[in-house]
Amino acid sequence: MSLSVDSMQWDPLFELLRFIRRRRREEVLGMGGDAAVVAGDWLAQLEPSMSSLSPTATLWWTSLMERVKDLYTLWLESAPVTRLTIRQQVLSRRPPPDRHHRVEQRAAMLLLDALPEELRHEAVSARAVTAEAMVFMVHCGYQPGGTGEKAHLLQFLTGPETGNGLDNTLNLARKTMPT
Repeated sequence: MSLSVDSMQWDPLFELLRFIRRRRREEVLGMGGDAAVVAGDWLAQLEPSMSSLSPTATLWWTSLMERVKDLYTLWLESAPVTRLTIRQQVLSRRPPPDRHHRVEQRAAMLLLDALPEELRHEAVSARAVTAEAMVFMVHCGYQPGGTGEKAHLLQFLTGPETGNGLDNTLNLARKTMPT
């Protein structure tokens, strides 16, 4: 199914590309105090789009995110040398050629295009071009749910900013919601 002006059919791949490019232009994963919050939001927003890549993509994406969260939790709890080992194992792993192989390839292509330039260059130079590796890199780089996000949230709660306008107020309120 493709999107054309004549038929106006909905194409999930077209919508995902549009979403990712829009987010990339906005530099969603830009550095800043709330980068972990923004990264967590970005990952949450990817779920519906990634799940729409094929009829069974929801199972694939759910499984991938569970693996990444388990690996990320292990990475967070590990010593620095062990972190390097875990990271290298994840980045060098290749997915098995199973029924989700094409979905994995399409998702990896889209995620690579969506990564901030610095992470994209790192992924390419490390040959970490699988969806699992890229999502793991986002987790390790921005640490949603990690100590940085918790420290930022604590600072926000103890010395809250005030919103000047609806958009700013909504963004401030979003920062208090857990990822």
